[in-house]
Amino acid sequence: MNSTWSQKVVERFDLQLPRDLKNWLDSEEWQKAGGAEFRHPLRPDQLVAPPKDTIWAGFMLPDTLPLIGNEYGDWLCLRVDQFGTIPEVLYWCHGGGDWIPYGNTLAEALIYDVAFHFVHPRRPEFTDPDPPPEVLYQRANWAYPQLSATQRENLPKFWEEEVDPRKLLQQLVTSDVAQVASRRDVILHHLDHILKSQCDAKMAVELGATWEPDFVSWLFDTALLPEIRENQLSKHFEQPIGELTKQEWQDAETNALQVADLREDLGWVFDIAGWAAERDGRIDQAIELYMRGIKASLFADDTVRFRTHWYPDGYGKFSAARLALLKDKVPSEIANDPYLNLFWENDPQTLRGRVCDYWLRAAREAESDHAYAEAYRCYYNAGWDVGLQSVAKYGPILEGLIRSAKRGGWTARAKVAQLHHQCFTAW
Repeated sequence: MNSTWSQKVVERFDLQLPRDLKNWLDSEEWQKAGGAEFRHPLRPDQLVAPPKDTIWAGFMLPDTLPLIGNEYGDWLCLRVDQFGTIPEVLYWCHGGGDWIPYGNTLAEALIYDVAFHFVHPRRPEFTDPDPPPEVLYQRANWAYPQLSATQRENLPKFWEEEVDPRKLLQQLVTSDVAQVASRRDVILHHLDHILKSQCDAKMAVELGATWEPDFVSWLFDTALLPEIRENQLSKHFEQPIGELTKQEWQDAETNALQVADLREDLGWVFDIAGWAAERDGRIDQAIELYMRGIKASLFADDTVRFRTHWYPDGYGKFSAARLALLKDKVPSEIANDPYLNLFWENDPQTLRGRVCDYWLRAAREAESDHAYAEAYRCYYNAGWDVGLQSVAKYGPILEGLIRSAKRGGWTARAKVAQLHHQCFTAW
């Protein structure tokens, strides 16, 4: 009897596949046209042996396998954990390496992919026309039965009816479908305002303002707008300034804190929650949140969407920059943290090298102590905390990941990292 595709994937990477992914592979759903943004899946044989240009080694996270692309260079990726299971599906963006969890399962990710089409305007880089409804909703119609009964009970087939974007996002949150990505969008809606979509660097010049950092900071939090700029913008748009700048920071903070209860690796969560506390005068809480935020990867900050990229480059992360400005109020045990001080040096030319060296020293020390789980974490951070200036430097880091994963008994992660290393050496 011939092996199924799911069995071949299991054997190749020593994985335990969830039910929906087995169905995806063995029912040959991947052969059918469908999807919103992500509608170009790899064939199973390409998943088992990806073409060398599919794995962006040194850029993609080294515990992920690309599954469905958008033909613009971005991918929905399967993430592999230490147990050899697939705990989530990530959206990985080729433009900068940013990523965000799209769901705990492939079904959730594909449902969210269609929901994203409803919630956000089409991104300008995609020039091909939208597919017809029977293609656009094919993936959702496959994915919906793969959801749990509770998820289906709380999430109607929104693609079959007229739905308000905010209502749809709340339905996704309530049904626990793509919880992180959905709450990200809820927060963005709470912080949205007319100026965000209407203002750009050209307008900043026309108003005699600096785009970065000033104008971007005003788009981030309209409360930062000086009165003279409020008057200029009100006159330009012929609307009361209150109509142009309304934001809902308390609601944004509530949602950010709910995500913070779920995970620690998303920088935007702590940037938003920390700023909400800071602007409200809760400085101790802000410091605690920012300190959690600097420990998240720069590639999980979502700075462009949230408009947090108005801090000096040398600080590396929004949370680190805010802590530097609050330095006089930061407790000494935090202020003396050697990792935090890497960012406080505020030197953009050397930051990546210093952060990488910090994690490499920690990784080697953990290896010498036979603490292989810690070594894996540190090698991971060496490459994907703030990134590296030279792609060539990822080779030894991938080797460290392979070595520590093997010695720690994490066979699946070792095999995935090995695949990345093979593709890296093929560049």
